[in-house]
Amino acid sequence: MAQYNRNKSKKTIKGKYQKQFNIVFTVVCLLLIGTACLSLMNNIGKKQATLEQLTQVQAKHNQAVEKNRQAQQEYNQVQDSEYLEQVARRDYYYSKEGEIIFDLGETESVSEETTILPE
Repeated sequence: MAQYNRNKSKKTIKGKYQKQFNIVFTVVCLLLIGTACLSLMNNIGKKQATLEQLTQVQAKHNQAVEKNRQAQQEYNQVQDSEYLEQVARRDYYYSKEGEIIFDLGETESVSEETTILPE
């Protein structure tokens, strides 16, 4: 009977430690899972912010590319002497020898505002 009581008390002590171990293990696992979830949520938020920033940078890049294309087109036009002559005649009323320019004000047509007189 003494042996039975000793075995029973050992089982009770062993069961008590097992129960405490299970509680501590469960709490540690819950803390680890909670930490992992918080880290995951933080990473998801950072990813969304990064994607928004990427979208903004891509929009700025597209604007810069378009501006560069326009500048390249203007540069190519400036290299053309006929274009320069048209601009000089239209904006600065440059005329050829023997030519008289009449300024008729703003017109909706795209025609030249200069008149060439016959010699």
